[in-house]
Amino acid sequence: MPTHIEVSCRPPCLFLAHGGSISPISALDGAPFPLGAALAFDLRQISLNVLADAFRAHGRSPWCPMAVALPDGASETTLESILPDWGCLATLPIRSEEIRPTYCEVAAAIERRGPPGCHAVIRYIRSRAGEHLAREVAKSLEGSGAWSAGLRRRLGRLDMPSPQHWVNLFRLATHLASSTHPRGRTLEQIALESNCAPRTLSGWCAKYLRKSWPEARHHLGWEWIFEVVLRRHGSCA
Repeated sequence: MPTHIEVSCRPPCLFLAHGGSISPISALDGAPFPLGAALAFDLRQISLNVLADAFRAHGRSPWCPMAVALPDGASETTLESILPDWGCLATLPIRSEEIRPTYCEVAAAIERRGPPGCHAVIRYIRSRAGEHLAREVAKSLEGSGAWSAGLRRRLGRLDMPSPQHWVNLFRLATHLASSTHPRGRTLEQIALESNCAPRTLSGWCAKYLRKSWPEARHHLGWEWIFEVVLRRHGSCA
């Protein structure tokens, strides 16, 4: 039975953004957050309790990127040595002494991280599915179409998609990561810039994520995209 753990920061400074709305997190009770959600928290008080709450929240839902309000004088470099997974973080603008960000502010902060690089994707897959699969996916993303029959067989034995599918998934994550903000670019704009047909992008959403493009773009971050595939193939740690 999951343990009910109340978050230790008062007033609330840890929030969940999901489905177009944002709400304070009052307890960490073991139930993971939804795919496509994001966390937001306030570090301006530099409280160990706030950090502990943020670590617990992200630790049980590592597919949730985090948007953080930094204290005066702190930089992203400062936090890099403190936080376990720096790539999941985005910086929130500070509007006032009280931090209750809007959903749009969190979405914009997450989008400003930019699309994922190969190393970030491999790091996420390694943390969720282990070194073996991460190594094979890395070879898929680095192969540029020149994949060996051995790589295909190894992925098949792992009940994992082919190298081409991992490349398609990486491209899809790259495009979705720049379109999740409500004022983000349209499918047609992204397709034109990437020399990819709109129906190809929407087809990848349906094939890999089982969602339409409009549904997928309302999910925050890119981590959830790989989480969907890993779960479907039973490879999450």
